[in-house]
Amino acid sequence: MMDNTNLNSTTLEIKIDKKIAKRFKYALQCSQATKKVVIHEILLHFVKNSNKQSLKDVIEHLNETIRNKGSIDQYEELDTLLNFQDNEGNTLLHYAALHNKPNDIPTLMQCGANCLIKNTDG
Repeated sequence: MMDNTNLNSTTLEIKIDKKIAKRFKYALQCSQATKKVVIHEILLHFVKNSNKQSLKDVIEHLNETIRNKGSIDQYEELDTLLNFQDNEGNTLLHYAALHNKPNDIPTLMQCGANCLIKNTDG
C-alpha cells in the first residue's frame, strides 16, 4: 500500500503530461476489461521506457484520479490495476524485471503490486 500522506494530499504536485491525465480519466470511465487494458498499457510505457516522469509519480496521479472519481475502495481498485495480467500472464512487476528496471520494482511493491503472481512461464 502507498503512504496515505502522499495520497490524500490536495496539493499533490505531479507534473504529468496532460495526455496521460486525460487517458487515465477516460479509462476509469470504461468497462472493467477496457479500463484494465488501457491503464496497464499506460503504466507499462513508463516501466519499459526511461522517462522524465517517474513511475511513482504516475501511479500517485492514477490513484488521485481514482479517488477523485469517487471509487468505493480506491486501494482495491489500484491493486487490481497494478496486478493486471496480459495475455502472457505478465504484470507490471514482471515487465520491470524483464526490462531490467530495478528502481521500479520497490515502487511497484510499495504501491500494491503482488510479487506472488506467476505468468504463463511459471
